[in-house]
Amino acid sequence: MKKSWFGLTALLLAAMVFGGAWEKASAAQAFAAPPGTSRPLPKMIAITSYGVGSAGYVFSSGLAEAITKISGIQVRIEPSGTDASRLTPVRSKDSEMTIVTHSTATFAMLPGDVFDTPEWGPQPLRLVSMGPIIGIGMFTKGNSGIKTMAQLKGKRVASIKGSPGVTLGIEGSLAFGGLTWDDVKKIPFGSFPASLKGVVEGTVDSAFCGTTATTPMELAATPAGIYWIPVPPEDKEGWARLLKIAPYMLPGTFTEGAGITEANPWVGCGYPYSIFAYDFQDEYLVYTVTKSIAEGHNVMQAIHPHLKKWTLTLSTDLSLLEKIIIPYHAGSIKYFKEVGKWTARHQAWQDKVLKDEQGRIAAFKAKHPGWTPVK
Repeated sequence: MKKSWFGLTALLLAAMVFGGAWEKASAAQAFAAPPGTSRPLPKMIAITSYGVGSAGYVFSSGLAEAITKISGIQVRIEPSGTDASRLTPVRSKDSEMTIVTHSTATFAMLPGDVFDTPEWGPQPLRLVSMGPIIGIGMFTKGNSGIKTMAQLKGKRVASIKGSPGVTLGIEGSLAFGGLTWDDVKKIPFGSFPASLKGVVEGTVDSAFCGTTATTPMELAATPAGIYWIPVPPEDKEGWARLLKIAPYMLPGTFTEGAGITEANPWVGCGYPYSIFAYDFQDEYLVYTVTKSIAEGHNVMQAIHPHLKKWTLTLSTDLSLLEKIIIPYHAGSIKYFKEVGKWTARHQAWQDKVLKDEQGRIAAFKAKHPGWTPVK
C-alpha cells in the first residue's frame, strides 16, 4: 500500500511538471519564429519599470503575466528610480522594453529635461501597446470657490523643485486657463508629497497630482472635501495652450479617484502608462508581445482594476493616438493589421509622427554637431 501511494504521488508530480512544461511549450510553439525570421524568440525578456510599490510596477506585473501565459516567454521586471535609468538598459539592449508614462516617453522623444543633452538626444522610442489614461491635474479644497483654471489667478499654487514633469503639468494647466506663473503666487516645496499636504494644511490653494494619490483621498474625507479643476475637451483654445507646454497630456473623463465617482466624474486630463521599445527591437518579438497583451486581457485584469481598461480597442484609438507624438513599432502594426485594427488613417498618423521625429533629429544634430542617433 505504501509503495502504491509513493507511485501515485510520483505520477501526479510528473503530470504537474510535464503538464506545465507542455503548456509553456505549446504557447512558445504557437509563437515559433516563422521561416525567414532572423532569430527565434527569446525564452526570457527584461522590461524596465518604476519602483516596487508603484502603480507602474503593478501594471508591469500584470502585463508580464499575460505575456508569459500567452506566448510562453518569461518576463523579468527591472524596477528603477529615474527616467534615465529606466531607458539606459533598453537603449544598450540589455533590456528589451520599458513600461513608463507618456510624460517620460515624450521627454525622451523631444528631447527634454535630462534627455536634452549630447549623451542622449532624441530617443527613437516606439509604442508596443498603449494603456489607459491615468487622471492627473490641479485640485483644491472643495470649499475654495475655485471652479476653473482661470480662477487660479492671484491664488497660491504649489511648485516642486527639481521635478520638471510636475512643473510642466502645472504650467500646462495654468496655460489652459490663460495664465502663467506670473499670474499666481508661486509657493515652492522641496518634495511632491509636501506640495500636496500644502493644500490640506491651507498653505497653498492648489497643487498638481494623480486622482488616486493618498493625500487627495485624505482631503476628500474632510469636511471641506476636494474639487478637481475641469479641463473640458470642448475648450479647443485652452487645450492648444496646454499641449504646447505638456504635449503628452490627453483629455479624459475619470470615474475613479479622490471625490470622483461615476455619479460625480471629473472631466480632466492625464496620460497613459504604456509599454515601449526602441525602433531597433526585433519586429517579431514586438509582434508577439503586442499579441500577447491583446489576447491576455483576461489574465491582466485579474492583477489590477486599471488593467481592465488596457484593451486592443483602446490601444488603437485614433482619438487618442492623434494627440501624441510617439509612433507605433512595426511589430505592433503587423499585429494590428492582422486583426483589422490598422486603417489608412492610422497609417497617415504614423507617417506624420515619423516625419516630425526626423525634423527633431535634424534640429538636434544642428545644435550638437557630431551627435548620432542610437541604433
